[in-house]
Parts: sequence; C-alpha cells; structure tokens
Amino acid sequence: MEGFYDITLFLTIIAVASSIVLATSTALTFSEEQQRRDTVMAYARESLDSLMSSTLRDAWYEGLNGTTVHLGNRTTVGTFLLEETYLLAHGWTTGSFRDCNSRIETSARSLITRAYLFSIESYVVGSETGTLLSLGSNHGDASGYSASADLAVRGETIRVRLTLWWQ
Repeated sequence: MEGFYDITLFLTIIAVASSIVLATSTALTFSEEQQRRDTVMAYARESLDSLMSSTLRDAWYEGLNGTTVHLGNRTTVGTFLLEETYLLAHGWTTGSFRDCNSRIETSARSLITRAYLFSIESYVVGSETGTLLSLGSNHGDASGYSASADLAVRGETIRVRLTLWWQ
C-alpha cells in the first residue's frame, strides 16, 4: 500500500511541475511576442518616416486633360502621396500617378528589409470612400504591423499607412 502512495505522490509532483513549466514557457512566449511586436512597430514607424521624407526626382503626374503636371525635383514622397490621395478623393484615377507610384514602391522596397512584405495605403480620414491608394503587397489580413501618419491637405485629413508582414 505504501508503494501506491509513493506513486500517487510522484505523479502529483510531476503534474504540478509540468504545469509550472508550461505556464512559465507560455509567459516567456507572450513576452517574446510582445517584444517582437514592439520592435516591428518601431521599425514600421521608422520606415514610414524615412519613406515620407525621401525625395522623388522629377515628380509628375498626368493631368485630367492629358498634360503632364510637374512637381519638381525636391518633392517628398509624403507630399506626393498626400496630393495624390487628395486628387483620388476628388475623382482622379490611379493611372495618372503610375510612374511615380512605381518609383515609390521601388524606394519602399529598398528601405524595408527583405524579411517583410509591405503595403502602403492612403485614404481620407472620415470619408466613406475607403482606401484610395494601395501600393506594395496587398496581404489582405489584419495581422501585419502598421504605422501611420495623419496629415492635412486643403482642409482634409489624409492618413498614409505602412503595414509590414513577415515573409
């Protein structure tokens, strides 16, 4: 009978010890995930800031009547995206901005490490039109890590958001 109690005590100790190990490893995993999330969020913010402040050489877009609208050599990506989003909200099409959008995607790809897919989106805050501009990899789910900037253009608030996903 004494052997039965020893085995029961041994199994109880093993069960409690296993529970403690599992609880501790889960807590470490959550902590590690939170640290990773914070790191990626900071990286997304830094990448968005760098992208928005970089300049486009010979920035231009196609006007409604087919003429070329030149914005100059010192136009920042941020200024271009804000202008584009404003115009898209007022009836323009993304085809008018194709050349510079392609260069913006290339710039973003050179800034962002290859470990991530990325998406750049912009829209007018409070508008029912939804996302007006989407560049990069449109991953399609909300599991990415985002950073956004809200800026005013002609009385409207435009949000530009950069989202990163692990590849």
